[in-house]
Amino acid sequence: MLHFDRDKRQYRVRGDNGRVRWFPSYCFSDREPPRLVRWRFDHVPGQQVDPTLIEEVVLEFSDGTFRSLHVATPEALRAVLDSNPPGLFLPHLFVVPGLSPEQVDQGLRHLEVQGKLRDASRPIPDKS
Repeated sequence: MLHFDRDKRQYRVRGDNGRVRWFPSYCFSDREPPRLVRWRFDHVPGQQVDPTLIEEVVLEFSDGTFRSLHVATPEALRAVLDSNPPGLFLPHLFVVPGLSPEQVDQGLRHLEVQGKLRDASRPIPDKS
């Protein structure tokens, strides 16, 4: 933020592209957005993750909410397409190079930094 005009209630901000623009104050929040605390594969404990399958991942955020998304490798998509033509539509699908915990974590953290993790996932209803 470069400047705040109290009379107009606007912020002057320099964007990633270097351009300077004015934005109304309602575009900003004083609160920090919820952050990813932890994640896990949603399958039976002890079961190996199969890179040829589409796996579901459960995300836990700092505000106590849970969300989920599907992760798949290019190989998993190919296997599905080979067995179920003519196509595949799966909302909230994130493609990663591999299903090792490190690769999935790196991909999820990248989505979070880009501000797209919440949009890429769907809410899990509160069971209470």
